[in-house]
Amino acid sequence: MPKVREIILTGLRFHGILKISQILAQAAVNERMDVKTAEFTNEPIMSIEMCHIRFGDKVYSPLISKGNCEVFICLEPVSAIEVAADYLSMDGLMIINTSSTLSPATSLEPVLSLFDQLGRTIKLDALELARKAGNVYLANFVMLGALLGSKDPPLKIENITRAIKNIKPPDEIQACLKAIDFGMQSVIKQSNS
Repeated sequence: MPKVREIILTGLRFHGILKISQILAQAAVNERMDVKTAEFTNEPIMSIEMCHIRFGDKVYSPLISKGNCEVFICLEPVSAIEVAADYLSMDGLMIINTSSTLSPATSLEPVLSLFDQLGRTIKLDALELARKAGNVYLANFVMLGALLGSKDPPLKIENITRAIKNIKPPDEIQACLKAIDFGMQSVIKQSNS
């Protein structure tokens, strides 16, 4: 049976989770894959968003079953630990932003150490990397870059780039690609050390 790739993205509304979901879906279509997505928003609690993205030869449902998520990308760690514990597969990959908007004054180390118990993890300060790339609002693209810099990226970078060019306004494309590069380089640097 052909492999279906399964990714969950989670964060607050201003993190731009839905935009990254659109870009991943478009990139999968560019690779001639069947794609299904589902988006959820928890309005009462800080507008937390979660997207399920499934793509492959044939996808029948947009929803990822608990325990089957291949990659879990988390922009707000404080809000995601329970969801990650439920959905991430035993051999899944966690990509975690180490800076929190919900609790910036407290140490995140206790929360981040919980993620380590769930399996393979990539940790990076996406907000700081986005700031260094020139726009703190592009932390979502830094996280996308971290996915592309991982050992087994699910999509080709040229199809991600093509999707960005189709979705983002022309004056934002270079900044998005720069943020992706910062995320990729951070992960490559981590894997080489």
